[in-house]
Parts: sequence; C-alpha cells; structure tokens
Amino acid sequence: MALSMLCKRIFRVSLANSMSRQSPTLSIIVKQKIISNAQMVDSSVEGHKGRRWLCTESNEHGKHRHCWKCKRKLDELEVYFCKCGIIQPLDSDWSYFEIMGTPQQFDIDTNSLTKHYRGLQKHLHPDKYSQKSDLEREYSEAQSSIVNKAYNTLLKPLSRGLYLLELHGETIEEDQIEFEPDFLMDIMEVNETLANSADNADTVRLIQKENRKIINGFIVELTDAFANENIKKAKELLSRLKYYANIDEKVKQIQRDKGYMSSYF
Repeated sequence: MALSMLCKRIFRVSLANSMSRQSPTLSIIVKQKIISNAQMVDSSVEGHKGRRWLCTESNEHGKHRHCWKCKRKLDELEVYFCKCGIIQPLDSDWSYFEIMGTPQQFDIDTNSLTKHYRGLQKHLHPDKYSQKSDLEREYSEAQSSIVNKAYNTLLKPLSRGLYLLELHGETIEEDQIEFEPDFLMDIMEVNETLANSADNADTVRLIQKENRKIINGFIVELTDAFANENIKKAKELLSRLKYYANIDEKVKQIQRDKGYMSSYF
C-alpha cells in the first residue's frame, strides 16, 4: 500500500543517514557480563535470624557511615541494611549506577538491571514497613522512591545516555543543536504518516519496526562513543535519538489506545 511504501522509503533514508555516521572501524561490540552488585545473605546477629542486602563490590561512599539504630560503623559492603537487620538511609552521593549495582557505562545488561530492581523492591517496599517505626518507614519510602527513579532512568537508552551526560557535566540545550533540513524533514514525514495511519495496525507496526532498527543503530554508536569518552559525539547522537525515541513513544501510545499488539518489545 502507498503508506507502507512511504514508511519504507523514509526509514531507508533515515537509517542510511544514521549508519553513515558510524566509524568504519567499528566492530561488533562485545557486551560485558554485568554482575549484580547485590545478593541476599542469611545472617544471624545476637540470635536474630534475618536477611540483609549486601553490596558485593566495595563502595567508597560507605566508609564512614554508621547504623542509626545500633550505632556500629557500617562496613563498605553494607548498603541498604545493617547487619543488625535495620534499614539504612542511602548515601546522597551515590549515582544511579551505584544504587542499581551496575557499572557506570552506557552498555548495560537491562535484564540484570530489572532482576536487581525487583529484588530490591521486594525488600524495600514501604508495605513491608507499615508496622515499623516512623524512621524505618521514612527510609523505606525514600529508598524505594530513589530505586524506582534510578531503574527507570537507566532502563531506557535515551534517559540512560542523558544521565551519563549529566555525570560528565553536560546537558543538551535544544537551541544549541542544529540539524540538517533532510533529517528534520524525515522526522516530520514519519510523524505525519503515523498520525494519518493510526487506524492501520500494519502500518503502525511497520513504523515501529523500522524505527527500532534506527534506535538500535544509535545504541551501537552511543556505546562506542561513551566507551571512548567521546562526549561531544555522544551529545550529538543523543540529540538525534530523542526524535526517534519520541516516535517510539507515540507508536506505543497508539497501540495502547487502539489495542494493537506490538511486533517489537
């Protein structure tokens, strides 16, 4: 059909423009295995059988922390709970990567991230502290909230990349970014096609499929840029990725509104 052919043409041009920016020497990115920095450990302290969440990697921010309850000095591995079993406040200096037990890099294992997040929330959720002291409930709510924010920020490539920029002291100011007219025209045409084809499930799925291919191309480039600390390149890529991420969100909204089944997850 005409709309489908138009989508293919638009994305063929957009994808070509995106991939042409990659380094010709860029090889297959070997994903590092992400080792979760947290594990549940059974402990018995002065006859108390409990569970605590311990960080398996040393954390410099925990050197001078003390348990607010038993007053003992927390060692570097005690992140969320003291050995006495009492929940602790999080160090405000910790980054989202430290909170989620993930290396500070763009290329992360989102499956491990999700598994770690679910494990944390299982033990930090405020519902588990409804019968505890006011301070314990306060710490639980604060920890659960920041874990939620950290997880949602690191889960998606765009928000993860923008957060990494912030850690490098950089932000994206829209009025400072200039795009070539062809790029903006491609984006405009895709958005118009999507708006005019919302009732056509096949076209919506096609747009989603081709858009995800382009996004995946950006992910490869961003992985390389951040790995080589090429922040200027990463900033440019993220500026463009924002447009495709916006298309992806519009597609998902249409699918929810229309009850379409996504072909990509």
